[in-house]
Amino acid sequence: MRNVSIAVLVLVTTSLFAEQKPTANEWRVAGGQIQISINQGAIAPFGLEIEVVNALTDVAPKTPLMYRELSFEGLTIQSIGLRAPNQSIEAFTSGYLHYHGGLILRHQGRELDLVDFQIRPHPDHPEYFELLDRNGRAWAILDHGHFQFMQQASALEVRYLNLTVNQRFAEFLGYPEAEGRVIGTVGFRADVVTRAVEDPGLAGQCATPNWPTTVGFDADVAFIGMGSAVGSGVQQMRCQNCNGQSGGPVVIAPDAKLENVGTADVPWWRQFTAPTDPYGNDQHPFLVWNLYRIDEQGRLEQIGASGLKHAFFTVNTDCPCSGGNILWLGCTDTYGASTNDSSTFLGPRDEIIPVTGQWGRCNSFFDPDCDGQQEGFSSDGFQNRMRVLEADLADGSNPGARYFMEGWYVVRDDVNIFNTMGWREVNPSWSGAGWGFPTISSLEQGAFVDFWVDPLNPAPGTGSTLVNTEEGVARVMVKVTDLGKKTWRYDYAVTNHDFMRTETAGQEPALEIVSNAGFSEFTVAVPAGAVISDIDSARADRTVGADWAGSRNEEGVTWVDGGSTSLSWGTTFRFSFVSNAAPARGEATLGVASGVPDSFRVSVLAPGVSEQIFADGFE
Repeated sequence: MRNVSIAVLVLVTTSLFAEQKPTANEWRVAGGQIQISINQGAIAPFGLEIEVVNALTDVAPKTPLMYRELSFEGLTIQSIGLRAPNQSIEAFTSGYLHYHGGLILRHQGRELDLVDFQIRPHPDHPEYFELLDRNGRAWAILDHGHFQFMQQASALEVRYLNLTVNQRFAEFLGYPEAEGRVIGTVGFRADVVTRAVEDPGLAGQCATPNWPTTVGFDADVAFIGMGSAVGSGVQQMRCQNCNGQSGGPVVIAPDAKLENVGTADVPWWRQFTAPTDPYGNDQHPFLVWNLYRIDEQGRLEQIGASGLKHAFFTVNTDCPCSGGNILWLGCTDTYGASTNDSSTFLGPRDEIIPVTGQWGRCNSFFDPDCDGQQEGFSSDGFQNRMRVLEADLADGSNPGARYFMEGWYVVRDDVNIFNTMGWREVNPSWSGAGWGFPTISSLEQGAFVDFWVDPLNPAPGTGSTLVNTEEGVARVMVKVTDLGKKTWRYDYAVTNHDFMRTETAGQEPALEIVSNAGFSEFTVAVPAGAVISDIDSARADRTVGADWAGSRNEEGVTWVDGGSTSLSWGTTFRFSFVSNAAPARGEATLGVASGVPDSFRVSVLAPGVSEQIFADGFE
């Protein structure tokens, strides 16, 4: 069957998906090549065997759980239609592309033949595609892609599509829960064979940017989506020695979508491109994501923190502008989970000044010799990713817990950092297919910690205080639980949104961050006579560093960073104790290891004067 002639294949597939005649407003593309990157870490739980047939390239991963890179030749006798007025791609409309070679997948005695495969526009989602076998049966969905015309619109490139398991593929694997899992990334290039008539009147809307550096124009990027029509939006990318209980770390990445809701156009230059307006550098936004847990006792802990994703391209949908390196007014952009697992764009968080959105490129992870060329890559599959231990996810260790994924875009000169954040509740679940993270709520805009304690309407026994400084913003929250017998548990969550004390050298584009420190100490004032017990803390990333040591002293209860785990931007630490003193209005202090000021005072709920102090009758 695999040696059937191209002529017979054309007859079969043409009868299934008839080509539509092009119209004056339709482009058509054909031929080219396709790249399929299979995430070995994502398919490892399935025990899937893969045979590659007639690939142009087949590059094995450098480490076992990374991507196997394949490419195949496109045939020129079929084409895909798309609607793209003035090269602004709105929808893929008709037809299909056909490729020579492909894959044979074997699983538990069954075989799936994807040799001479096809891709076509998804019938229900015009910005997605489907991957089909030669008989026209769909086995995977290709979603969250970036698309752009190249070389004076002589070719189309579609990049960074999620390779997402559909229901049929999940049934073949024997794991129905695998539907919606992202197992790789796909990109293709095709030649333009029919060019639509363009309207010169539309081009002016996306010609001259109004930068945030111009008076009267404000950058305001909103986080508007985490997920898609075909997947949960939160994915396991790989897992080390996982058993569902005590292994890990699990690497997790989300999909993310944003929109320019401001009055300024936002620069989106890929790292290491030539210095460009408006800042004379390769300015671009940055994306981070966090995983939180609220346990059955109501305590909030952050259990995972990603590295720093450098954004590099905006697809510009829902507006008349083509994709590129400017997020124009009203345009939206998307990054799939597979893109957010890219070694090329993932670096450490501490290399930016979050309050200003500036990157210290010189002597950075990517550019260790400050020559303006990228040399560093997060290539082992775990470095600079969100890593979560299974013990923090497993039902047996965390009965009754709830979990929440948060994303945040850091955008230079953005006038509202809080609408660049968004979160969804997820339900971590373990099976033979690894960890799944189905979402069980819609996206909520804003910082997730505001869900734990509402700053605008705090419940009795709770409090939330914003700490505004010239170096950034933090928030101190508390929940007090009455344990009975005149004892109370005090649970504090301290979120460092974007505070960092930074020392720099040089100028952009060769800016260097010499040091970049967050908070290093937290103290809650406690009356001298109050009894304190069960002093505890929890850091954000369990895979590195150490929890802060806490102790009772003359000032109250103090936790101190041991030198390896400062409370850096974009993270939340928990601090807890039990006291015999009832809550009253008190004070906490956030300390910084160096510089001026060395601390910031915060009004919080804290233990008041204990009744036991007055047991002798003197007041």
